[in-house]
Amino acid sequence: MRRRGRTRLTFQKPLPGNDGFGSFPTAGGWGEDIDIGVNLRPLRGNEAEQNGAVQGRQSYECEIRIHYIENSPGIDKTWRAVDAARNVTFNISSISRSDEDFRFYKVVITDGEPN
Repeated sequence: MRRRGRTRLTFQKPLPGNDGFGSFPTAGGWGEDIDIGVNLRPLRGNEAEQNGAVQGRQSYECEIRIHYIENSPGIDKTWRAVDAARNVTFNISSISRSDEDFRFYKVVITDGEPN
């Protein structure tokens, strides 16, 4: 049974590759690394304006247990998170320790393709 409020996210790292014009971080595509359930909490007040129109992007905060990050070293803002059930890709905006015991990382993600 799925817990209420839980979303299954796959965190993917960029694979190196050559796009024909030199090296580009995501030219090799994306490699799946960790697949975990998280609670997504929407954040407010993060709407961007482009060409006079408000962009419909939503930021979320999620907490990830530290052992998921430690089993996959190197996770940073170049990675992305994918919710396959809703077909949504998220940018990773920030990663920080979230508690005094250092058991969780707080990750802020925004819907949309990584830049």
